[in-house]
Amino acid sequence: MFTEFGACFNSEECYNEVTSACDAFDSQLSSWAYWQYKSFGDFTTTGGTAEGMFNDDGTPQALKVKAITRTYAYAYQGTPESSFFSSTSGAYTTTYLVEDSVTDNTEIYMNPEMWYPNGYKWTVFHAEGGKQMEGTKLALSNDGHDLIFSFFDILDYNTNRCTILITPTLQTAKGSVASSIPELSLDYNYVDTGNSGKCPIKVHYDAGVEHNIEAKLYDREGTLLKNFGKTYGSNGFDAVCSQLVDAKLSLWSMSTSWHTASEQIAHIDMNGLNGHEATFNVRNIAVILQ
Repeated sequence: MFTEFGACFNSEECYNEVTSACDAFDSQLSSWAYWQYKSFGDFTTTGGTAEGMFNDDGTPQALKVKAITRTYAYAYQGTPESSFFSSTSGAYTTTYLVEDSVTDNTEIYMNPEMWYPNGYKWTVFHAEGGKQMEGTKLALSNDGHDLIFSFFDILDYNTNRCTILITPTLQTAKGSVASSIPELSLDYNYVDTGNSGKCPIKVHYDAGVEHNIEAKLYDREGTLLKNFGKTYGSNGFDAVCSQLVDAKLSLWSMSTSWHTASEQIAHIDMNGLNGHEATFNVRNIAVILQ
């Protein structure tokens, strides 16, 4: 277990410090405990009287509360493989190997008031391919902070790799983003298809869009998942929704000569997709106006 970290002031820098530490712990499935609950004037740290969770007047330090109030699974009906919480969007995803020898349920802590004030959506699906796992049920604790997942018949999924995805309710399903090239924009449209873990993506290019304009999909680590072409068959990608947590669709103007550099001209943060079909259109405004 990791502990004694985050002895800092209630500031954006402190929030980032604590969040970065917790991200690293989660990536290794390591337990952690924040240091410390209240200030004791510890002369061995740099936080002084502000290193605890409370201000001098007794009110909670809001940024620290937000940093450590993370969604996470604390019990699995099997063996955990990965766990990721996005402090950007509030999305949470975890994957585990289902084992019928484990008789207790999978349980997840969350703070709806902090991260899901407008509601949330949860899906349970096969880690490979995103097919929905049917025959699952969800129960809530009385305070709404604990989600308890279980299978009606665990034998149906024994030794299967299961992914759970929780996302804030999507607030904006359609819109447009301007690019740094005035005549181009990047439009998007998201359609909720239910409880599948599949999030297929299509990118269309208007007539007249130059050949060097390309849309690219990157995951949260910055790894390129797909370079979308302009022909049928090359403009689609069958994403698993958990891949899209903190993912980004970028529009690029690619270099056409040795003395010019490729440039990102627009991007869309793909937060909140959970059982959605996503369609993007690179729109040529100049053609429309003619």
